[in-house]
Amino acid sequence: MDQWGTEMMTDPSRYTVYDCSNIESSMSAARVRNDEIEQLMSRAAQGTGGAFVNLVAYRTEYLQNKGRMAAMKKAAAEKKCAIDSEYSSRRSVY
Repeated sequence: MDQWGTEMMTDPSRYTVYDCSNIESSMSAARVRNDEIEQLMSRAAQGTGGAFVNLVAYRTEYLQNKGRMAAMKKAAAEKKCAIDSEYSSRRSVY
């Protein structure tokens, strides 16, 4: 993924007003959507004309989502949030 394409499609200051809990929930939703898009792209690639379908139907949203995730990571780092810590398992404790 090219860095220029992802930065060009999102506002980097969008998440500066979010607090850590909002960034974390937005990041979680973005990860889920990213996984969905990757699965759709994978399925489309198996069929005839799959590369064209991926380009037309999924590529723009995929790049936008990647850009949003990068902006959220940057905002989380600036606010010193514990999101995506190497020590975090992303599991809930009940």
